[in-house]
Amino acid sequence: MGWGLVATGDRRSQKLLEVSIPVVPHDKCQEVYDRTTVLKRPYEDAKLPRNTTICAGGEGKDTCQGDSGGP
Repeated sequence: MGWGLVATGDRRSQKLLEVSIPVVPHDKCQEVYDRTTVLKRPYEDAKLPRNTTICAGGEGKDTCQGDSGGP
């Protein structure tokens, strides 16, 4: 939920928008993280903290710039 951008480079939404996205299991999230960030990590064994990480998405829906801190 938020008033973020509707598309990259677009203006902020004038109305509050909401989207439902599925939660991704931690093991699957770690697998995708390992595959997509291998060259960006400062060390090889970067593990996503289980107690403080929530992964979601994968159905063509997402948050956008400006959504953080929304209600």
